[in-house]
Amino acid sequence: MDQRAVLTIWAQRLIVEKHNRYAFYHPFTEAVAAILCDLPVKVGTNVTFHATLYFMTNLRRTASAFFNYLVFMFFIVLTMSMVFRT
Repeated sequence: MDQRAVLTIWAQRLIVEKHNRYAFYHPFTEAVAAILCDLPVKVGTNVTFHATLYFMTNLRRTASAFFNYLVFMFFIVLTMSMVFRT
């Protein structure tokens, strides 16, 4: 997550709180929508970066090891993204 995204989240926070006070929608729905909108970009970035990194560092060349690494790193990216989002 870059600095621009952090500033965007802080700017949207007031709007989400205002919508919650006016009972437009719950902040949870905004969070789920943000996750779903960011997911395709995160998948693409994760696959391209970590596939390149995996093979450049010459890690184990089996499909199971590669996909375990890819899934593990994807969950780390999602977790850290949600930590900084809250």
